[in-house]
Amino acid sequence: MGHLVIGLAPHTSAGVLARIIGFTRANVGYAHPFFHAAKRRNCFHGDTEIEIYDGKHWKKTPCGNLSSKILM
Repeated sequence: MGHLVIGLAPHTSAGVLARIIGFTRANVGYAHPFFHAAKRRNCFHGDTEIEIYDGKHWKKTPCGNLSSKILM
């Protein structure tokens, strides 16, 4: 207990850091809903603004702008 683990989803390239706080004999992965949501690529609406650092300045941009650039 207390160990740090990284949760990965098969379609993302970033991990979500978590801490082990207990165990169960069930063959499942119990976790807080925010842990599962953080591993999803569509957990934010496209209008949600995030801050991006371009090497000189921080700027806010909607998530939809980033995903549209990646998909094109």
